[in-house]
Amino acid sequence: MADNVINYVDKHSPKVDERFTAASVTEAIVNQDYEFVGAKTVKVHSVNTVPLTDYQRSGANRYGNPEELGDGAQELTMTQDKAFTFTIDKMNSEEDSALNAGKALRRQTDEVIIPTVDRYRLSVMAQKAGHKTHGKVTKANAYELFLDANAKLDADNVPKEGRAAIVSGSYYKLLKQCPEFVKNSDLGMQTLITGQIGEVDGVPVVKDAGRLPAGVAFMIAHKSACCAPQKLSEYKVHRDPPGISGELVEGREYYDAFVLNNKGCGICVHYDGSVNPLESLTVDTDIGDTVDLLGLSISDLQDNIAIGGDYITGTLKHVTGYTGYSGDSGEQSGNFIALHASVPELPGATITAALNITSTLDEDGIMIGRVANKATQKITFTASAPGFASVSKVYSLKRLTCQAE
Repeated sequence: MADNVINYVDKHSPKVDERFTAASVTEAIVNQDYEFVGAKTVKVHSVNTVPLTDYQRSGANRYGNPEELGDGAQELTMTQDKAFTFTIDKMNSEEDSALNAGKALRRQTDEVIIPTVDRYRLSVMAQKAGHKTHGKVTKANAYELFLDANAKLDADNVPKEGRAAIVSGSYYKLLKQCPEFVKNSDLGMQTLITGQIGEVDGVPVVKDAGRLPAGVAFMIAHKSACCAPQKLSEYKVHRDPPGISGELVEGREYYDAFVLNNKGCGICVHYDGSVNPLESLTVDTDIGDTVDLLGLSISDLQDNIAIGGDYITGTLKHVTGYTGYSGDSGEQSGNFIALHASVPELPGATITAALNITSTLDEDGIMIGRVANKATQKITFTASAPGFASVSKVYSLKRLTCQAE
């Protein structure tokens, strides 16, 4: 018999979106302000602002020199391409009305897709957070730690409206026993967002349902910081395919989470001490083209640099006369690589980049190194802080393409 295929994606995709709104714990701290420009690529618009100037009472341009207001659009490609499949035997379906394509998708969405997407979103936001704090949470300090974290967003002028907090069950338990919190309790405030259990310091609070990364007590975020596209791209039912009396169901889900340029300051994560916070040492290529790299820009040095596992790939351009890098003429020419590293905000925390490669690491966590022999050189990033075991990440350079003179 021919394989009869019915694609239910158009019918069920709106229902999946509704389920996300109803059941996801992260919907309050992410946004869907994007448009699809391809099957897996979205465009996010971010309108720029201009600084205030003093009004001049004479002459031309009394309001200042007008600048064209730009649209800092980013095109982002979703990397999470997940699939699922199951069968529904014809006799089982006849005996149990719950076994049908629509109800099966709802269970798959509630029990598998939403928790998986939530955990991914929270892990990305924790990794890219502009503020990372650490300290053991107790009954005595749970409320103060929350206030301190929220104050960090205040200091960065993050709007109060649009913030929400995701808290772990263990942190919530300690918070409710904190004397200072009980005295200033506002958990009985009106519910404004899905899953909200109240407010703390004016911030809606949602329990994480076990989805925060290990060691994270709570996260406060403004929803403008993270764009989280997701879509059900395929939901097909094959009727009586070869070898099966009944239905073969196949589904495909795209999703991702992107902390947008210059928006990491809208996220604060507190680690509770159950894990070494230095384990969150992050090494990435997030260096904008306007960043001054000792007199050059990132596009002057490299193309398509990416980190995969313990390898770095991409192309290093050949540079000459790089006087900002070194006063030694022998170190001013060749191939140079720039990477960015970060760790949680801990007293005395430092990162060094070393081992087998001449490098510097500035106050912004940017390393610039000269690659003389990619076959033998490696880069090691080491994060250290008083009271914690140091954590290192080592990267091979063998897969780099180094342009010749």
